[in-house]
Amino acid sequence: MSPRRPHPRHPPGILPVPEAKPGGALLRKYQELTAKHEALVHRLEVRNDERISTYQLSTWALETTASALALLRAQSVLLANRRWHALARSGPWQQLRQWEPTGPALATLREVVHHEIDALLSSREPGIRGQLYRKQGSNETLEIRVERAGPRTRVPRTQMVLALIHDATQETLAAAELEQARAALARQEHLRALGEMSSGIAHDLNNTLNAMRLRLEMLQRDAAFAPHQAKNLKSLMQIVSDAGTRVRHLQEFSRQRFEPSQEQVHLHGIIHEAVELARDNIEHRARNEGVKLRIENEVPVLPAVNGEAADLRYVFLNLLLNARDAMPHGGTVHLRGTVCASKVVITVEDEGTGIPQDHLDSIFLPFFTTKGAQGTGLGLSMAYGVVSRAGGTLTAANRPKGGAVFTLTFPVPNTAPAAPAPAASEHASMRALQGRVLVIDDDDSSRDALTIALESLGMSVEGVASGAAALKQLRKGTPWDAVLCDIGLPGMRGWTVAQRMNKLAPQLPLYLITGSPGEAPPKGTRPSNVRALLAKPLALTLLWKALADVLPSQK
Repeated sequence: MSPRRPHPRHPPGILPVPEAKPGGALLRKYQELTAKHEALVHRLEVRNDERISTYQLSTWALETTASALALLRAQSVLLANRRWHALARSGPWQQLRQWEPTGPALATLREVVHHEIDALLSSREPGIRGQLYRKQGSNETLEIRVERAGPRTRVPRTQMVLALIHDATQETLAAAELEQARAALARQEHLRALGEMSSGIAHDLNNTLNAMRLRLEMLQRDAAFAPHQAKNLKSLMQIVSDAGTRVRHLQEFSRQRFEPSQEQVHLHGIIHEAVELARDNIEHRARNEGVKLRIENEVPVLPAVNGEAADLRYVFLNLLLNARDAMPHGGTVHLRGTVCASKVVITVEDEGTGIPQDHLDSIFLPFFTTKGAQGTGLGLSMAYGVVSRAGGTLTAANRPKGGAVFTLTFPVPNTAPAAPAPAASEHASMRALQGRVLVIDDDDSSRDALTIALESLGMSVEGVASGAAALKQLRKGTPWDAVLCDIGLPGMRGWTVAQRMNKLAPQLPLYLITGSPGEAPPKGTRPSNVRALLAKPLALTLLWKALADVLPSQK
């Protein structure tokens, strides 16, 4: 037997060419298999290229993203991008809650992520855990999101966790601005509601103050009574006048409309008056509570400043009463004044509990109060507005020895204050007037006081409670020489009464009385029969001067 030929070896991947057979069937089969093999190899090459491209793209995306990514397990970082390595040692960081940093500070971002992973793995709830952290000393804010990766393990420490750290600084700042805008809108709505409420309250208060002032002025004209009670009558008139000013500015405050003051006043006298008004209250409380409360006024005579006396008196009275409330165990309130760099500087210091540091930036905001239900949150806000209208500043701080100090600064104006007009002979110079006057006011006390005051000046007066009743009298032909009409009448308002009277009797002079500056009409829309707009509480001298223009004096 001839030796067996060895089987020829072929290179891998190359099928041996079969020996030719009759008909070539085997050759065709070989060619088909070869084509399928080449197609399969081509598909594998394409898929491999795609996987390589996908890996390269994923790596590029992972490294160029602004977010930090890391895969961790058991306190170890398995995979992380460059952003993670750049942030991992930064810090310290504090958790944000309601846009404010709270809780302990964590030294590095790595500690923050491990803290969040421990919280995630200790919870049985599936899903993603996300928290905001802010870097101490800056606005930089990161959103930390962690979630389980891979199959869930029985031992939490062996669980793989994916961490995503996203820079949320701009988002949180925008969200904080939006929250501030919402709060501002809520305050505006609060102010709008306060304006509507104060309008009605001010109308009633001004009616009461109007009746009080007119009756007090009539007492001042009483030669038998006034000399014995001159001091008390003067004080009561001052209180009523200040109360009217405060009501007016409360209305302006609720509408957020203020006008700078052109009046010049001396703070020495105003502070002295405020101290005297507050002293009785403070000493009464001290006696009742068995504590020692004192006021030391060391304010000297200073240059005049811009401002309204009644408003500034209220400011210092408010600061004195706040100082009293801040000293439950007693103490002394010190008032001092000086001139520095063309500015008058007044300080009001107490020896009380002081102001919490986180409240110093908020105490002048509307409706902010630390007195709970006993406070309105308007006192210091309105005081701040008064000082600002005078061109000054009002600031608050804590004294090193305890207690609070409020500092008020006022620029010294270049022009000297005008000399006050003498008022001693005002009542004596009012001559009796003759004529028939119609008073329209729905408030009985105000109408009665106005009627008595006008009758004391020699006029014949009739009062009605509504515009309809007044128009009815006018249509009957009742001869009136002047009309005083309250604007805030129920039903038919004062401006409507004026317009209808202007059609019935255009020559009849009419004076409108208002308890709110917002009730004045736009210029150019006032009926021609309206001579003037008089503000409550009415001063008897101003009322006499207005009517003296249209009524003759008695012979």
